[in-house]
Amino acid sequence: MEGNEFWQDAGLAVFVLLGIAAVVWIGSMIWVYRDARERGLGGIASLLVTALVGFTAWPLTVLGWVFLRPKERAHA
Repeated sequence: MEGNEFWQDAGLAVFVLLGIAAVVWIGSMIWVYRDARERGLGGIASLLVTALVGFTAWPLTVLGWVFLRPKERAHA
């Protein structure tokens, strides 16, 4: 029975980690979209940047956006 408990606990841990990763992934896409809008990218451009960050090599593209984004924020 101890082996079954181990796999149940491991399954729960994987489920929790996947949930945390999903929250971080969605949060990073929301941040990129808002940041792109604040830096003057239009609606379509900010959506394209968000899609690029969210769906291609996710952690690396977030770092890429941090380094390659426009330096100046758009003035309202």
